[in-house]
Amino acid sequence: MDPMDIDSDSLSSLASSDDNGSDNGFDRTMIDSNGDVQLRGYSTLYPPALPSYANWSQHSWAFTARRDADNGFEVRQMNIQNVGETEDDALGQWPAKYMMGPPSMAPDWHPLLEKWGLQVLKKAGFINYVSKDPDDYARPKGQAAEDRNPGDIESLRIHPVFRKAMWKGLEDEDYKVIEPALLIASAYLDDEITLNYFHAMAAGPEEMGTFTDDLLGECNIATIPETLSREKQIEAYAKLRKMCDFTTWKFESVHRMSKSHCTGMMKPRYVKGDVDKKGKGKVEKEKGKKGKSKKKSDKFLVQAGKEFTYQTDIVVSEGFLQILQQFDMDVSDGTDLHLKDLKLPLRTGCVPKTHRIKIDIASAVERTHYLLAETLLHEFAHAFIAAWHVPTGEPGEPWINGNRSNEAGFAFTHFIMGGCPEGLSQYLPPMDRDEDHRQRLCAPFGMYFAKKWDRWEVGSLPGGKGPTRVITAGKDQAFNTPHTLYPVLQRFVHDLSTKETWEQQVPRYGLRSLQLPRLDDWAVHRLNDLRKKGIWSTGQNRWGDFDNGPQAPTWM
Repeated sequence: MDPMDIDSDSLSSLASSDDNGSDNGFDRTMIDSNGDVQLRGYSTLYPPALPSYANWSQHSWAFTARRDADNGFEVRQMNIQNVGETEDDALGQWPAKYMMGPPSMAPDWHPLLEKWGLQVLKKAGFINYVSKDPDDYARPKGQAAEDRNPGDIESLRIHPVFRKAMWKGLEDEDYKVIEPALLIASAYLDDEITLNYFHAMAAGPEEMGTFTDDLLGECNIATIPETLSREKQIEAYAKLRKMCDFTTWKFESVHRMSKSHCTGMMKPRYVKGDVDKKGKGKVEKEKGKKGKSKKKSDKFLVQAGKEFTYQTDIVVSEGFLQILQQFDMDVSDGTDLHLKDLKLPLRTGCVPKTHRIKIDIASAVERTHYLLAETLLHEFAHAFIAAWHVPTGEPGEPWINGNRSNEAGFAFTHFIMGGCPEGLSQYLPPMDRDEDHRQRLCAPFGMYFAKKWDRWEVGSLPGGKGPTRVITAGKDQAFNTPHTLYPVLQRFVHDLSTKETWEQQVPRYGLRSLQLPRLDDWAVHRLNDLRKKGIWSTGQNRWGDFDNGPQAPTWM
């Protein structure tokens, strides 16, 4: 079976992806003629368009936008010579309103910020959303949650694998601070489709499909069933529940996590001791392959659900906790320290006052909770496979249909969330890498996700080595295809805590109502730049060293 034959966006394709035309305040559940709740769609304003003579990557900074009489923007060119200048004479036209293009003269802005600008994205609802109904809050609850928690007991809303006993050294008050993220993550786990997914991940070699790669050899590929019998659902949940014995959670310092370039990390659990007493049937550390441990080693992986599987410990960036603690303290003490942190990228990115925005703190905190939930789900997917999937060789983790890479965490979050969201940030040397890491967690400028998360994936190490592997077939085609990036509508993030979502949408549609909305008109398409510089290679005219910087537009 060719893993690229089937599109892994099966859940996303069920939801509407061509929503256009209205402000996000118009998004709501519709009731059909039979009184049934329809699947909610998301929409926002039409994006601004430049005149035919203007090139987005070269000229967008010279334009300003304002709302038109319909559901979009009108645009005009400004009488300025550079980014950040104030227009002294508008030449009889309407005053500048929403500045377009890069937020500053600094290079390497994210392509979405480079194209639309902070003020346009904010107006369209991609950065702030303020609810008009203060009584609309509801605690997340997955579609199949009542199977696990029949009485809907509040204290059991959080899935067992995320509860306090699973966390090392976490104080009660800090556990309370991260509770919204734990509830969101629990809701994604409490779904029959998620059970189907983990059932496929724990399948034996005889149930796995295979494909042959020119470099990697024979590889496993999991087939996710559309439905499971009640017996198999119970079996899949039992494996999830057993993970309480096979893994733990712990917050790790920002510095250590930023050095590893990740927000979470799964670590194998080792035990030291005599082979005859503790090593029987374990996986040897040096080999990491199927087989009995050898006496020359005094360190062994601790077996999990089956022979040749292993237990794990998961670390998560402490930056999440620090951000949420600070917000909690600000609310209690009437301070605004977290707001100052959110404004910091405006200063480090040299954003002039003409291009700045006001960032809604509550919206930013909602994003942090969502990103923490995503990190927990990502790392849990790795831990589950380590505990239940028996590898037949290398690579160890199986593929999912439609993916080039077998990176199990991204594959899982893409499957259940409809994408792998990340915080929009701006890294500008000599900014500290720890600060860049914190930016990604607090997401002051909103979030984005890729249409295909592994479009340009190359794997962990050259030569096909390392834990992340990428299939050889179709590589040239993948690298010659633009990488589509979508901004995340903040209304969607806010809705993860509303009555409509958890009392109407999820009971009827499950994970389909929790999929990231794809607003195609607002997408940016990256071009593969062989002379990559910085992170995004944007702003080819602003690097100041044209011999080494990007020579042509890297997005469209």
